Amino acid sequence: MYVNPFWFGVLMTIVAEIVLVILIGIIRGIFGVSNHDAHETEIRQIDLPEELQKEIEKEIVRQEKERGGKNG
Repeated sequence: MYVNPFWFGVLMTIVAEIVLVILIGIIRGIFGVSNHDAHETEIRQIDLPEELQKEIEKEIVRQEKERGGKNG
């Protein structure tokens, strides 16, 4: 049986890429490397005016009451 070298090369390239992706996944799994470690989230506290804080608190309480009425 004759195999065209071009298509055999294409097939081997695809197989090699699949094997490479599987190996990289196994290595990352063993060593616990994840994207979450690389992208740390910075948390900042923002000082809001007192009036705005009170309005936000009122809105939270109002939404909690609405949610409690619908689920209860």
